[in-house]
Amino acid sequence: PVDGKWFKTLTTFSYYSKNGEWYLIPRGVNTDFASIPRAFRWLIPRSGRHTKSCVFHDWLCEFKIVSRKKADRLLLESLKISKNGFLKRRFMYFGVRSYSILTFKK
Repeated sequence: PVDGKWFKTLTTFSYYSKNGEWYLIPRGVNTDFASIPRAFRWLIPRSGRHTKSCVFHDWLCEFKIVSRKKADRLLLESLKISKNGFLKRRFMYFGVRSYSILTFKK
């Protein structure tokens, strides 16, 4: 942990998308895991089975590796691969898309 909210990854990990794209997420990525509003943390905690997907998404967005829309789609894809349930995936995807639409132009 860096502080009470932010953390840094200690190791690298990779992700292969269904389109065959390979992403190498480096050590030292800043993450807050899942940015779940406090009122919904009983439903989806900040960390869990979805943690690597959230770190991957944070990295994609922080370094603008891909467009925000594509980063959000890759989050949804990686949540499915990591065996997160349908409703959980959709809730998380809806949350990041809503945030993206409200705060970003692309």
